[in-house]
Amino acid sequence: MAFDDLREFVAHLEKTGQLKRVRARVSRDLEIAEITDRVSKGPAERNQALLFESVEGFDTPLLINAFGSPGRMAAALGVEHLRALRHAQLEVRALQHVHQLLPHAEAPLQAGRAQDHRGLTHGAAHPPGRGAPRATPAAGR
Repeated sequence: MAFDDLREFVAHLEKTGQLKRVRARVSRDLEIAEITDRVSKGPAERNQALLFESVEGFDTPLLINAFGSPGRMAAALGVEHLRALRHAQLEVRALQHVHQLLPHAEAPLQAGRAQDHRGLTHGAAHPPGRGAPRATPAAGR
């Protein structure tokens, strides 16, 4: 599940029991660090994201430890498990390796334009080390 903004992510954490709201007024200098340390280093079942709603000297709430567990990190990144990211990383590395094996022309490449089935135009070639061409909407669409 992907989130459009931080509010959606916070709502997800609250709905799934992974968020603890701290409504009491807390000191930014002493209490926030102590509370967060105890929660994040305690038993896994008590490791929650914390939303401090009343921080002395500030008008805005403070979200902390939001990514403090593999489950919350995976949810924030829109995957079910962090292993899915490892798989995607391996695929990217394989593609990079294949790209390095391809012969490169001695002379700079001329950028051509090609249109795919979605109506996007792509640069047909790019110089080595300059990154992949960008997809742009086709003219007249």
